[in-house]
Amino acid sequence: MTPAAEKYRLLLDARGLAGRRSGVGKYVSGLVSGIAALQPDDFALRLLCLPEDNPPAGIEAQILGGFYSGARPNTVRQHLVMPLKLNKVPRDVYHYPCFDLPIVRLSQAVVTCHDIEPLVTPHLFARKIVLYYKFFSKRLRSLKNIITISGKTATDLVEIIGIERRRIQVIYFGVDECFRPVVDDRQLRDLRRRFVLPDDYILYVGNTMPHKNLERLILAFSRISSDFPDVCLVIAGAADRYRNQVRQFVTDSHLENQVIFLDSISEEDLPLLYSDCRLFAFPSLYEGFGLPVLEAMACGAPVLASDAASLPEIVGEAGLLVSPLDTKGMANGLSRILADKSLADNLSQAGIQRAADFTWEKCARSHLSFYRRLLGKAA
Repeated sequence: MTPAAEKYRLLLDARGLAGRRSGVGKYVSGLVSGIAALQPDDFALRLLCLPEDNPPAGIEAQILGGFYSGARPNTVRQHLVMPLKLNKVPRDVYHYPCFDLPIVRLSQAVVTCHDIEPLVTPHLFARKIVLYYKFFSKRLRSLKNIITISGKTATDLVEIIGIERRRIQVIYFGVDECFRPVVDDRQLRDLRRRFVLPDDYILYVGNTMPHKNLERLILAFSRISSDFPDVCLVIAGAADRYRNQVRQFVTDSHLENQVIFLDSISEEDLPLLYSDCRLFAFPSLYEGFGLPVLEAMACGAPVLASDAASLPEIVGEAGLLVSPLDTKGMANGLSRILADKSLADNLSQAGIQRAADFTWEKCARSHLSFYRRLLGKAA
């Protein structure tokens, strides 16, 4: 083991992210756990956190309170206060896990860009968000060390921002080990009892923002509901400002008795929900990665996903891919999986095998190799 004094100081910025259920939060938590499990001889990991982050035990962390409270990624405030701190924190590599690197000149800085969706589909976002992305995405042009979580995001950076492809490294997410098929009937029955769920349901997990394309999924479900009267559609995820709009669309479609909203699902219940559903549907118009699809496949849920953005990269041939704009095609895909047990079983097994390729250990190894190349060391 290399003495601590001889290790490279790796500073991972986890402000407001550690342990959170968002895609970025899961990325930070998974990367931290992966690096900690590998125990690299040449890096000493340190986290930059806010008081509410509850950093993992055994990982060195610098807690930023007081003057720095509220300075989270994707906020204007961080650009006002974080340069004061970052210029004083010793490190050999600074890894910022979002696209909007604080306004400060930093040597050996690494940025992870998850997506630039507001620049790909600006009509779906408020003008101030689009302008924020425009400004900070252009700043990425000055960086030599960019990680993206999919080939799609890398392509968007090249085509929309004008970044050279050779400066971008694609490293996929892992999937947490808790996402495995649950076959215990007692646990599954208890889940259905607690959430008042039917025996048969189509599941969607995520937010209800417009790009998630839920209105077309609801329309597709309405096309097949008479053929499968015992099957419901379950929309699960934390309530957001678009939830009432989607609920109203369900009401207008006269599907109140067949569409169920679950606004609060714990991490412990998610694997049960994925394992228990007849199929998992993810019709998104755009995803930088699409982590719920990977979690669903890991739990053995047959997957129907859109063929847009990064989703074909993640799903591969382990799910049915349909155009997110084709409501009839989406309905046909739902019907095929519900009606054909052999197809559903094949998709289930293919999804489990596909998801097994995505691990946080693999993700962490790729990051460590990236850091070593940055420092001029052999990967």
